[in-house]
Amino acid sequence: MEKLQHIVQTTPLCSRCSHEFASVTGGPDLAALARSAYVPTTEFDRGSLQLGLANLEGGLSECEAEVTRVEEAARLLRLQKASLEETIADVKALLAPIRWMPPEVLGQIAAYTLPPRWFLDYIGGSVWSFSQVCHYWREITFGLCWAWQDFRVPYTAEGRQGEYLLELVDSYIQRSGQRPLRVGAFVRRPRETWEDIDGRVWQAIWANADRLKSLRFVRSIAADLRYPILPALTHLVVHGEPNAVLGTALPDNGRVPKLEALGFIEATIPTSSSFDWSVLRKLEVQNIMPRNIHVLTLCSNLAHLKLCFYARLHPSRVLGFGLLHFPSLETLCTASGAILLCPIIRAPRLACIELDVTYPGYQNDQRGGKHFVMDEEHLIGVYPHLLQDILKPVKRLILRNMWRYSVDTIYGIMSMANGLRDFRFIHEVTPITWNHPLHRELAEKLVFDVSRPTLTCLESVLIFNQFGLKGNFARLEYDLVRTIWQSRQSPLCSPLSSFQVLLPEVEGSDYPVVDILKFWESIEATRE
Repeated sequence: MEKLQHIVQTTPLCSRCSHEFASVTGGPDLAALARSAYVPTTEFDRGSLQLGLANLEGGLSECEAEVTRVEEAARLLRLQKASLEETIADVKALLAPIRWMPPEVLGQIAAYTLPPRWFLDYIGGSVWSFSQVCHYWREITFGLCWAWQDFRVPYTAEGRQGEYLLELVDSYIQRSGQRPLRVGAFVRRPRETWEDIDGRVWQAIWANADRLKSLRFVRSIAADLRYPILPALTHLVVHGEPNAVLGTALPDNGRVPKLEALGFIEATIPTSSSFDWSVLRKLEVQNIMPRNIHVLTLCSNLAHLKLCFYARLHPSRVLGFGLLHFPSLETLCTASGAILLCPIIRAPRLACIELDVTYPGYQNDQRGGKHFVMDEEHLIGVYPHLLQDILKPVKRLILRNMWRYSVDTIYGIMSMANGLRDFRFIHEVTPITWNHPLHRELAEKLVFDVSRPTLTCLESVLIFNQFGLKGNFARLEYDLVRTIWQSRQSPLCSPLSSFQVLLPEVEGSDYPVVDILKFWESIEATRE
């Protein structure tokens, strides 16, 4: 074997001195020989290789030791770097202008950082980032009592159990100060069985019964827990549950002297009760059953009524219920089949009516729940009979989820409200394949025609589309709205003061538009 060549490699370890690490490695001829069929047969060749191997292994050990020292030095440097960065951040925090802001201003800033679903999610389900910045800011958020007075408690089936849930409830109640409490305890998804909340949680809530202003819960709780005296309670909502055999319990009026709003969501209305219904100013019934309609006759002082009717009834059967008189009713909301009750409702002071052709499941459509839409065919030909009397005094009309309905039906309903001033067209369920933010056929109907004047009192229009669109037709929509606006400058009708198009889910376009009319008014002002 020929004498192999070796290469000396040197790595400087310090830029300020001559400290370095040197080692001997094999050259290209060694690599080529190792990959060949060569076999060292003589003792000299084998001895030379073994001696070289011992030197190489010694060099490797020294190299590993140097690497360990360098890595340790690098680790210490990284720790020192992190310490420097933390120190710099602390100094900058001390010098930050926001530190000199008074607590009142910080409180206002904290309010704007509140998570959007803070009052919708279960207790502890949202993280308030402002409270995570520092201890002082955390105390600021704790001092905003209004942020802690409204919370929802999940059932144990939803995953928050025992001591943690009790601790959360106690914390919210303490941070709310002495402000009125609004508490909810229910689930949003149907289940075969629902577990009750830990009794200690209810003890903590009932201990503050004098502060409870609003309460929402599942009816089984009312069966298991006796209502305490609730002197401040004004709103009570009872939710039903699957496979329930218990009736809905209502408190005696003496225990809820200030109760003025009552709701039944998938819950049975008590058919016999000593409860005085005449004290109510607001009533909401989701899935009202025919046998419960007589209860409405007892609610003589209602100002707000919301009804959702799932069952299909022939209009002739509705007439058998008799007239429903509401002398103080100002707002009426009907969903799905509840529109069939409109002919028997007498409300001379009615100013606002909302017609929704859907009825929801346990959740809203965006989170997996279902909405069932009443087909337009159920209204064609009968809506004049259903609505002609009740729409006469109406000043505000809200049509919800009628986007797929024909313009003849929609505009026909609008036209029956002779004194209509405020019109709102809202779509918030089941995404649609619509290319325009406006219902163009409907919008074109809003152009005032002096030869056939209609909707002469209309002053405000709002169109709300929850879902995104295909394409961007901003210019086209602006022109149409401008035509509507200009046509309603006629002395034969009231001028439009607002035309809003709200599209919360649209990104990367000219929408959402807060108020298109303000856009055109600013242009006209500059031209003048």
